[in-house]
Amino acid sequence: MFTLCVGGNLVSYFVIERVDRRVLYIGGVALCTIMNLLIACVSYGSSQAAAYTTVVFVFLWAFIYEATVGPLTYALITELPQGRMRAKSVAITSNVNSLCSFGLGYLIPYLFNPDEVNMGLGSCTGVVLFVVMLFFLPETRGRTANEIEQLFVNKVGALKFKRAKFDEDDKLIMSSVGKEATLLYATCYATGYSTLRYMLRYRLQATCYSTLQATLHTLRYMRYAASSGEGQRQTGKLKRTSGLGDGRK
Repeated sequence: MFTLCVGGNLVSYFVIERVDRRVLYIGGVALCTIMNLLIACVSYGSSQAAAYTTVVFVFLWAFIYEATVGPLTYALITELPQGRMRAKSVAITSNVNSLCSFGLGYLIPYLFNPDEVNMGLGSCTGVVLFVVMLFFLPETRGRTANEIEQLFVNKVGALKFKRAKFDEDDKLIMSSVGKEATLLYATCYATGYSTLRYMLRYRLQATCYSTLQATLHTLRYMRYAASSGEGQRQTGKLKRTSGLGDGRK
């Protein structure tokens, strides 16, 4: 596993400046989600071949992540912030990423374990990340810090970063990022929005219902434990009172 992760990082070193940021990141998210789906499908098998196949998909997931999403994240957090805020942004982002990784390492097994919370989100998290990145991740490959800042200042959409053009004085040509939407972008937006709304509507309903049921079950158990403890205390009190009465007699 460690060797594959190192190999993935070495691959990213050669492709990160040859492939667009969006293609590399969104493609990595899509492939990791597919690997997770395949792992879930194969895990239903009980044969030795199914176990070996699961291990292969886990290794592939690790290699894909370390070649795409993992290292590219650190490139994006240095390219996207404004110049005067870059140092603070990188420091905060890196620390938050480390803390979240540390916390999720302990929390995710508890949330997804069928014997514990069993949230049942599955690959939905990967699909949600794919949709969000598809519409909100800008293309920064080959852009200078000044160009990226101009694109943000002029509120250019993430989908239009790649086709933006600049003149000889390094000024943004607004006509290159006109407000007209292409058919491809409009179709992708409509499809992604509908998919995300469907997933959030039904999956969050199921998750909230499961959480509510677990909360009610916990409250009932606490109430039962409290009532049982009170009953035991009352019984013990009656026994002690009865014993004292017998002693006085």
